[in-house]
Amino acid sequence: MGSGRSNQLKSSTLGLSALVCVLLLKFDQAEKLLTRAIEAADQLPYNYGLRAYVRIRLEDYSGAIEDATVKITLRPDDASSYALRAWARYCQEQYAEVVDDVEASLAIAPERKTFYQDSLRLIDSYQNLGRDREAIEFCEELIELSRFDYFSLELLVRQASSHMNLEEYEESLKSLDRAFPLAGRADRAELHRLKSDVLELMGEVSLAEEEKARHQELKLFQARLTEWVPASPTRRMLANFIDGLILATAASLFLAVVFPLATMIFSSNQLGGYQMVSIMVPYLLAVFILSFLDSFFVILSPSLLFAVLWSLLVSTGPPWYGQTASAAVLLFLFLSGQAYSMFFETSSLQATPGKFYLGLRVTDNEGEIVSLFKAGWRHLLKAIPSVMTALFSLFLFSIVFSSLHLVLKLVCILFSLALAGVLWAAAFRPGLHNLFTGASVSDVRLYGALSKQFGLFRS
Repeated sequence: MGSGRSNQLKSSTLGLSALVCVLLLKFDQAEKLLTRAIEAADQLPYNYGLRAYVRIRLEDYSGAIEDATVKITLRPDDASSYALRAWARYCQEQYAEVVDDVEASLAIAPERKTFYQDSLRLIDSYQNLGRDREAIEFCEELIELSRFDYFSLELLVRQASSHMNLEEYEESLKSLDRAFPLAGRADRAELHRLKSDVLELMGEVSLAEEEKARHQELKLFQARLTEWVPASPTRRMLANFIDGLILATAASLFLAVVFPLATMIFSSNQLGGYQMVSIMVPYLLAVFILSFLDSFFVILSPSLLFAVLWSLLVSTGPPWYGQTASAAVLLFLFLSGQAYSMFFETSSLQATPGKFYLGLRVTDNEGEIVSLFKAGWRHLLKAIPSVMTALFSLFLFSIVFSSLHLVLKLVCILFSLALAGVLWAAAFRPGLHNLFTGASVSDVRLYGALSKQFGLFRS
C-alpha cells in the first residue's frame, strides 16, 4: 500500500515537472518525464493526456492516438480525451475517425461546440468525407453561437465551400456576402477570390473578372504596406507643429469673432471681450505652436481647465468674468484639438493636414482607416507620457532633496534615467497611444512611385 502511494506521488511529481517543460516548449524533455511517470504509476489519466498532447507537438501521431485511447479507457467520460485523439487522427487524415471522436466529445460536453479548433476539424472532416450538407448545418448552428468575428468568418467561408461542392452557387454567394463585413483587408482579398471562383462556375464571366480585379487590388495594397516604414520622431514633431499652427490660427480667428459678440449680448462691458481676446490670442498661438510636444499639448488644456474649475468651486465670492471666460476657452481648446484629430484621421486622408503634407499616414495594423472611437481614444492616450513625466519629475525631486544615503540616491537617479528612456519609447517608439488602439503612423513618402500614387510625395 505504501509503495503504491509512493509511486503515485512520484508519478504526479514527474507529471507536474513535465507540465513545466511543456510551458517552456521543451517537448522532448517533457515526453521523457511523462514516460517515467507512467512507468511509476500507469493508472493516472492526466499523464496519458499530457503525453498525447506532447506527442502531437512532436508529430508522433500514432503514439498520441495510443495515449489518448488509454486515457479514454481510464476516463470514458472525459471529452478532452476524444478531442485529443481527434486532433492526432486529423493530422493523419483519418477523417471518419475524427468525426466519430469529435461527435463523442460534443455528446459528453456540448459546450465544446464553441471550441475553435475542434469544430473546424469536424467541419473539414465532413467536407473531406463528402458530407457537405452536415457541414453546412453544423456551420449555421455554430454561427448562431459564435461571439467572435474571426470564428464566424472561418465558419462562413467553410459553409460557402460546402455549398460550392453541392453546386448551390447562390447559397455560396450568400455565405460569402455575410462574411465580408467580418473580414479585414487581407481576408477580404481571399473572399473576392472565392467569389470570383463561384461566379465563374455560374458562368458570370464579367462579374468574376470584377471580383478578380478587386482581389488583385487588395493584394497590391498589402504589398505596398510592406514598403511603409514607421514615421520618424522628427517628422512627427514637424507634423504636430504644422497642425498646431493651423489650429492656432483657426482658434484665434474664431475667438476674435465669438468673444466680442458674446460680450455684446451678455455683458454691458463691450470692451471686455476685445481685451480678453487681445490677451488670449498670443497665448493661444504660443500654446498651439508648442504642440510639437504632442503629449504635453493633450494634457495641458484639461489640466488648466481643472485648475480654473477648482478655483470657481472653492471661491466664496461671485465668479470673475475672466475665470468663466478662461474655462470656456480652455474647454474650446480641448474639444477643438480632439475634433481636429478625430475628423482628419478618420477621413479619406487618413492623416491630419500636417501629417498629410509630410507624407505620414495614420492607419490600423492592416492599413485601414481607423474608426472614430479609436481615433478619439488614440488622441486622449497621448497624455500618458506627460502623466508619466510629471510622476518622474516628482520622484526625482523627492530623491534629490531627501535624506537618503548618497549611494541610494545614485541608484534612484539611475533608475529615473532608465524611466526617462521608457518615457521616450512611450512617446515615440511607436507610442503607447498607438499600441493600445492598434494604430500606426507610417511614412509612405520614401518610395517615389508608391507615394505618387497616394499623392503624398514631398521632397
